[in-house]
Amino acid sequence: MRSISFIGNEGKKIEITIGYGQYKKTIKILSQKYGTYTVADSKIKTMIESKSFIKYVRGGEEAKFIDKYLEVADKIVNNDISTLIGIGGGAVLDLCGYTVNTINCNVKNLILYPTTLNSFIQANISGYFFLDMNYSYNYLKVRGYPDIIYIDPEFLSKISGHILRKMFFSGYFLGFLFDKNYCKLSMKYAHNFSGLDVEEYIYENLIFLTYLYSSQEIFLPGSNLIKYFYSKPGDFKKEYTVVFSNIFLFLAYISLSNSYISYEQYVSIKKDMIELELYNKNIMQYIAFDKIGSVIEEVVPHSQSSFRKVLLHKEELKEVLLEFMQSNRGD
Repeated sequence: MRSISFIGNEGKKIEITIGYGQYKKTIKILSQKYGTYTVADSKIKTMIESKSFIKYVRGGEEAKFIDKYLEVADKIVNNDISTLIGIGGGAVLDLCGYTVNTINCNVKNLILYPTTLNSFIQANISGYFFLDMNYSYNYLKVRGYPDIIYIDPEFLSKISGHILRKMFFSGYFLGFLFDKNYCKLSMKYAHNFSGLDVEEYIYENLIFLTYLYSSQEIFLPGSNLIKYFYSKPGDFKKEYTVVFSNIFLFLAYISLSNSYISYEQYVSIKKDMIELELYNKNIMQYIAFDKIGSVIEEVVPHSQSSFRKVLLHKEELKEVLLEFMQSNRGD
């Protein structure tokens, strides 16, 4: 078992515990307390042991739609809830965090159990929770942190090998920013998951993540660009890992254009994405430029400082995107 204490903005302390069996060890005690309400991804229904009030929601971006928010808010307000437990991927956990931090309620504890490798590594410690609205990704935002995050690798048994393999890109891109050895390790484990020391792998990646969020007003690379890939109902069926990884490749291309990284480094990212079956040469054409303002802020990889915040002007972004797509034409 490994643990991390992360101090967020305004001195908020978040306890993160990583270890096999953490879910079964803690959920029975927590769920038996008066005033506990659980929101869980329906995909892991067979693993749920909570005895509390419980609502199942379909995972993925639909969990962040306003109707789900209203349902959860109603339960909390009308049932004297003091502890909210969220069990699921990033979208389900966003729903829980956003609800608690936007309604006048008595919730004192927000406890999260992420259930996917993406939500393990990209843990909810950015200081914000999000909802989607009007078919706009992360349209609504509120400040807030969980109190406790329990990461139990046993949840990964519910994910197909093909999808789990792709999720190792979450560790890959953090490794690219902070320690290239973790790029190699992520690729190795993506092909041979059975040999993985899961707890150590997650722990090291969370150390990278906490360092990134400790930097002044820094966010995950792609956090702003990804909003413009979701503008109509069908867009919300896109696989998050595919969209996120291809945006990261585009940001790496921007870094290459500015000599922040080498050509060899850029090519290695692309090669590894192809190997993980993530690379999609056409996906960047779906960016909704009509929704982008004159300037967008992003974080790009940088060889010397790990990452750098940049301002991308809309017309400049269009030009670089055209160059990027032309460079991929022969693939």
